[in-house]
Amino acid sequence: MIKTHKCSSSTLQNILFRKAEDLELSIAIPRESVYFGSPSFFSRRFIFLDFGQKKYNIMASHMRFKSLKDVEEVMAPGAKYITILRDPAKQFESIFTYYGWRTRFRADLHRFLQRPDRYFQLFEPKSTRVAGRNPMCYDNGLDARRLTPGNGRLDSFIDILDNWYDLVLIAEHFDESLILLKDLMCWTLDDVVYFSQNARNNKSVVPLSRADTAAIRSWNWADQKLYAHFNKTLWERIEIFGRDRMDQELQLLAAKNQALSKDCIGKVMEQGDKRMWYPPGIKVNSFIVNENATHKQLCEQLTQPELDYLHKFRNNLIKAFQRQKAIS
Repeated sequence: MIKTHKCSSSTLQNILFRKAEDLELSIAIPRESVYFGSPSFFSRRFIFLDFGQKKYNIMASHMRFKSLKDVEEVMAPGAKYITILRDPAKQFESIFTYYGWRTRFRADLHRFLQRPDRYFQLFEPKSTRVAGRNPMCYDNGLDARRLTPGNGRLDSFIDILDNWYDLVLIAEHFDESLILLKDLMCWTLDDVVYFSQNARNNKSVVPLSRADTAAIRSWNWADQKLYAHFNKTLWERIEIFGRDRMDQELQLLAAKNQALSKDCIGKVMEQGDKRMWYPPGIKVNSFIVNENATHKQLCEQLTQPELDYLHKFRNNLIKAFQRQKAIS
């Protein structure tokens, strides 16, 4: 998975991490933090305890994607390639607020959107993990921060991604996307149950006016075109899947999520998980697991933060490396 910023990708990542844990699949994780070297493009040298020979079943951390070849070199044969996109207006508000860009650009979001070119020219750093313009294109390998409309590079880029990805999920249609993922991977609905991970509560969301929304979509025009294309392809896939069949599975997935929420969640915390770092002033919902939960192990997995999972995977890799070293 190419993990895009603020696109419900942490929730999708949790699904993949659970699968890796349950089936003891080989997983590629970053050498440090949660990034495979970003803002540098992905390279296997950024993989933790990798010695250039191993093939992995799952890779689901942040990276800057450059070419499928670079990723295919580290993935097991038959791997599927996915990413997730979000409405650019909602994503940009989330990025701007979550990463404290009010400080970076010395303006709040509404003021920034009145003259984004000016603030961008003055204060955008040359090297960044999260682009101040067209961040979804940036994560997927095209630096469109200074790309102008009408440039043919974007159309070629979208065509390349269309050929590379087996599925592009859409955050606004997350459940439909998960059902298509389940179908692609020959999984069951139990494999794609979820609780929203790293989601801000409403107190940390900046309301957008119609003018704000229009300004963001104009500013992030390349992301808007990328999103529109893959939103269209998602609905084409839903038509092929079958609307009636989709509606039935949506109801079943919602029922499973509701039942697990009732069983698992003892309390929702607005301060976020103390095991995670959050930017100052940002309130992120986290969950305290019900001590009497029937599905305690699954409940723990569903609520486990990314950093906890990465710490667990790193420890497992270290132990496996030490065992192998002792044998040899």
